[in-house]
Amino acid sequence: MALPQQTVYWLILQIVVLGVFVAGLAANVAFWLRGSIHPGVQVSAWTKICIILAGMRAVLRPRVLGKVLLDALFQRRLFGLSPLRWLAHFGVFWGMIALFLVGSVGLMLAEKGLVPITRDTPWFALLNEVAGLMVIFAALVAVYRRFVARERQLKTAADDVVLIVLLAFIVLSGYGLEAARLATFQVAPAAASYSFVGYAVSMALRSSDPSLAHQVLWWLHAGSGMAFVAYVPYSKLFHMFAGPVAIAANTAIAERLPVRSADKPLSSLMPKPVARPAEPSVRVWEGR
Repeated sequence: MALPQQTVYWLILQIVVLGVFVAGLAANVAFWLRGSIHPGVQVSAWTKICIILAGMRAVLRPRVLGKVLLDALFQRRLFGLSPLRWLAHFGVFWGMIALFLVGSVGLMLAEKGLVPITRDTPWFALLNEVAGLMVIFAALVAVYRRFVARERQLKTAADDVVLIVLLAFIVLSGYGLEAARLATFQVAPAAASYSFVGYAVSMALRSSDPSLAHQVLWWLHAGSGMAFVAYVPYSKLFHMFAGPVAIAANTAIAERLPVRSADKPLSSLMPKPVARPAEPSVRVWEGR
């Protein structure tokens, strides 16, 4: 019997989800490119892209790169504004990236024989468990901020509830799936113990037949993961992943078009002569 991920239906579902994701991503990029780099200066979207790409070389300089990494990947400025908000963002951002790169891409490469790992490779299993706990902890922080502390600046909408529930469901169904797999295939405790959350749950399943639960949980986990991928570009959560790109783009623009630069006038970067304004005002969107 073919595994679900090997069926034609599963392939079609992946293509549909990817199409929905790309459409949402394209809509966001088109919205960003409607902004102006300098007030009163209208240039094509292609010119804006060229300016950003040209400035990316400056971003790679050690002086600039360190700042970009701190602000974009470790969200330093957000920590200064609100440690609780930083915890929620940091946990979801790095937790989901780790689950995607290791749990999804890593397993796909392993199944093709491109990397020498299995689901029970110690570092692989341990990283998946920790990443899942990061997302759960971040979701709990979000629940606390919105429904317990009721921070004044937060306006909770249906989208917020959907995201919190979806994130929690993806991780919890993943732990359940891992537990059912360990119980179904009777993985030795020495190997299973690295998946410490799934292993603890699997102990309760070993006395029964967990094979049906394994199949059901596979579809629930995979389906919720696909729903998350398709939904992200249309949700509030998109700014969390797009923020690092926006910060890098803003830095590139600032390095390419310095505010007080006598040797790099704006006209030298445009397809036709334009007046050089004194101050830039509109920047690439940095998220909510």
